[in-house]
Parts: sequence; structure tokens; C-alpha cells
Amino acid sequence: MAVYTDQPLPKVTMPYGDCLAIGAPQAVGELVLTGAYLLAALGAAVLLVYRLVRLLLRRGSGRWWSTISAVLIPLPALSFVAIAISMFSNQHWPVWGYQLLSAGVGLVGIGLVGALVRGVAELLRAKSRKQRLCCIAMLLSIALTLLNIVYWDMYMFWQGL
Repeated sequence: MAVYTDQPLPKVTMPYGDCLAIGAPQAVGELVLTGAYLLAALGAAVLLVYRLVRLLLRRGSGRWWSTISAVLIPLPALSFVAIAISMFSNQHWPVWGYQLLSAGVGLVGIGLVGALVRGVAELLRAKSRKQRLCCIAMLLSIALTLLNIVYWDMYMFWQGL
């Protein structure tokens, strides 16, 4: 339940996270951040299907860093789905299940940092405009995913500041 008010409300603690009252500007920002990530994940899934079709047709799969990124970018969305299912099921996961899920998303983030570095190197070496635009699109998707991982996985850290 989301409540938008300026007056402090108590938090509701649950196994998958705490529900806190937030202001409307923060809620809009979080919705935009999540929506942008979901668009990036959808684009990465489409790219992954395209690369798999090219691989099956034996035409090569393209650059490895963008293929790995296309695999890694949608993975945090699966954690959103898992937590949403857990929220509405009768049995909740144990706390270690959420910690394991968070650690997995953190590992995905580490892999994406490596892909981001490689992507910047590819962008600097790109010769055509099409190659530069493809690199920029993939780098933007990686950056949005990393931003979401840092914001949502470190939410309690940000709240403590």
C-alpha cells in the first residue's frame, strides 16, 4: 500500500522489505527509474533473441560484450517478479532467500560493470555511425540497469544517510 503524505507514518516490516511512506516526487522518480529499466530489459531481451537467431543461422552473434549484457540486463527483472510473487503468496521466503537473491543481483551488477568498461572501449573504436549508436544504446541500457541495482539493492543504505 502506497501512502503519499508529508506526515511521518510508521513503517511496516515484512520479510521481503519494509513499506515506508514516501512523498509524491520520490514516488514519481522511482516509477520513472523502474519504467526506464523495464524498457532497457525489454530491449535487451529483443537483442538477445536477434543474436540467437543470427547464431542459429550461422551468421555470427556479433560482439560478445553486448550479447553477455543482453543476457544479464533482464535478470534483475526476474528478482522483481520473484519478490512480487512472494508478496502475494501465502508462504513467505526465509530471510536468507532474499539475501541470496540480492547477492545474485549484485553479481549481475559486477558483470555489467565489466561489460560497461568493454562497451566504452568499443564505443571509442567504433568506425561507423551505426556502430556508435548501437554501442550507445547498449551502454545506456547497462547504465540504467546498474542505476536500478544500486538504488534498489542499496535502498536501506540510502535511507540511512
